[in-house]
Amino acid sequence: MLNIKYKKIYNKLFKLIRLELLDEEGFLHSYNDKPSKICYDSNNNIAYKEWNKHGFVHRLNGPSCIWYDENEKVFCESFYIDNTRCSEKEFNIQRNLRLLQKD
Repeated sequence: MLNIKYKKIYNKLFKLIRLELLDEEGFLHSYNDKPSKICYDSNNNIAYKEWNKHGFVHRLNGPSCIWYDENEKVFCESFYIDNTRCSEKEFNIQRNLRLLQKD
């Protein structure tokens, strides 16, 4: 079983500002659809989440980048496949094609 732990990044005042999941080569990488990067604002609320595949922005189960407001409500989402930004419509087409290829 894979032991997955977030690397904690602190600022100069020892305040947690970011969590990162890295692959064995040190690249940002998402495991089990957990975000590979989580950033926090000055009030320690989640401000941003990002999913990566061996260093490239990538996710097939939803948006790859999600921004949150000060109340942790989603205010912006971006879709990426293999580090290429796409519309939600194009994302769904590409996702479905990849799922069909697996069968």
